[in-house]
Amino acid sequence: MSFHWSYFGQPILFKTWVTNSAGAYVLSLLIVFAVSLFSEYWSSYRYSLNSDKNTSSANYEELTPLNGERRGHSIGKLYRTFMKSHLWKTICHMLGFMISYFIMLVVMTFNAGLGIACVLGVGLGYYLFGRSRLGVVEDICH
Repeated sequence: MSFHWSYFGQPILFKTWVTNSAGAYVLSLLIVFAVSLFSEYWSSYRYSLNSDKNTSSANYEELTPLNGERRGHSIGKLYRTFMKSHLWKTICHMLGFMISYFIMLVVMTFNAGLGIACVLGVGLGYYLFGRSRLGVVEDICH
């Protein structure tokens, strides 16, 4: 296997997704680019679900016992709230995993144009949406 530039008869992910013209190939490049861009957005969204902003200490203190009292929250209600949140996070994780594998399979077609579209989409997506995932960078020189 080696990278190639041909577009005629190029299957992409499914038997029915075959590029038989230059227009179909360009449309496929745009779709792959958009999916790669969306992949980075989805990664940032998943990160925001687990960030400290959504699980603030104020909410945590409200839900935990304070001096032995529960502040009106039952264990069952807390468990159901956790399970709903965890179920959504699980669904989001599975969708992100699936999108990432589709991108990997597109790159494994060894079509150079499709591979470049994937890399450019992920790069632009990280540039646009990755800022929320950046931690505080400390100066390591001092």
